[in-house]
Amino acid sequence: VELADPAATHLVELLRFFFEFHDPTSCNAQGRDSGYQYGSFILCGDEEQIKIAVAVKAELQSLIQAGAVKCFRGETVVTE
Repeated sequence: VELADPAATHLVELLRFFFEFHDPTSCNAQGRDSGYQYGSFILCGDEEQIKIAVAVKAELQSLIQAGAVKCFRGETVVTE
């Protein structure tokens, strides 16, 4: 995703949006499509972005385990 104004969008918001529109619990598949090319990945530019991505991923995992999110097929976030 390329942002028109990267400074105007916080990475946390972008990652939450990312997790809302695909199944991060489905390993190498999205919908009926499967294969490595359908894997879920977050590419970070620096250590700060990695920390944020790990925190947002952990937040989602906690919500799934608590039963607050039930729209995914699996129970474990497999996004790399």
